[in-house]
Amino acid sequence: MDQQDLKLMWKFVRCTLMAIGRLDI
Repeated sequence: MDQQDLKLMWKFVRCTLMAIGRLDI
């Protein structure tokens, strides 16, 4: 896994966490 993949994955994870946080509470 190279740097580009890691950045992309982190961006996706952050978006998912923000979405979950908004929906749950």
